[in-house]
Amino acid sequence: MTAFLSILGIEQEKLANHYQEISSYPKKRRLWLAKLLIADLILSLPSLLSWISINLILKHSLDGFVVSLSSWILIIFLNHFHYLTQVSLNSASNIIISMVEIIFIIFASNKVFLSIHWLPIALPINSILIGDWRQLTTLPLWIVGVTMLFICSIDFKTKR
Repeated sequence: MTAFLSILGIEQEKLANHYQEISSYPKKRRLWLAKLLIADLILSLPSLLSWISINLILKHSLDGFVVSLSSWILIIFLNHFHYLTQVSLNSASNIIISMVEIIFIIFASNKVFLSIHWLPIALPINSILIGDWRQLTTLPLWIVGVTMLFICSIDFKTKR
């Protein structure tokens, strides 16, 4: 879902006027950050719905909060990563990478990556399986790193 969202976001700007609107804006990095923030807020809705449903059905507010926070952080990371991939590579590569991510998520849900901390996709799933918040502490650093790479590479992409 996030791969297609990033493809649509980048392609919309490219096909609308070939980045002329963003290139003419003096604070284009802030504009891209605002677009990412709005997409992140929209993507929080599925997490919020899962948190509410877990609270209503199971009456476990902490478990529901951990599940929704983990899924929201994972969605934010994947959204920012796929925006970077879309700017750096092309749509086909972005979709292929998302398929590999699905395989990693399946392996992570089978407890294969419990002790691996270099794979950011596995961290939220591990926090749900183990019930440990420490798995989630490094993922915001990954999000900031990917966002900074995206913001730095967007100038190169829009000037071509």
